Amino acid sequence: MKNFMIAISKNQRKSKIQLFKTKTEGDFNNDAYIIVMQKCDAEMINFRGDATNTLSETVTLATQQHKLLEEFKTEIKEMKAQKRELSKLNVPEIQNIVRPTSSYAQSLKSTKPKKVNLAYEA
Repeated sequence: MKNFMIAISKNQRKSKIQLFKTKTEGDFNNDAYIIVMQKCDAEMINFRGDATNTLSETVTLATQQHKLLEEFKTEIKEMKAQKRELSKLNVPEIQNIVRPTSSYAQSLKSTKPKKVNLAYEA
C-alpha cells in the first residue's frame, strides 16, 4: 500500500509552491512528489492505495498555477515600465545656450548710478 501526502492550500494567492521528489514509504522503486505550501493555511491529506492519478493531477495544477503566476508578474513589470515611459515629459534636453558678450549684454547688467562730481566756480 502506498502512502502519498499532499499539502493543499486554502488560500492559493498567498502560497509559495515547492515540489520535492521523494520516495514513497515502504516502496523505494517508485517516486512520489510532496507538495509543500509555505506561508499559507494548508490541509495535509493522506492518500492510501493507488493515488498516482490524483497526485499527478495535483502536481500538474500546481505547476500550471506557478507558470501563470510568473507570466502575470512579467506582464505587470512590462506594464509598469510602459507607464514610466509614458509618464516622462516630452521635453527636449536643454543644451548650453551661447550667451551674448556684446555691449548690449553689458547694458543689461544692473549698474549702480554713477556719482558725478560737479564743481561750480563762482
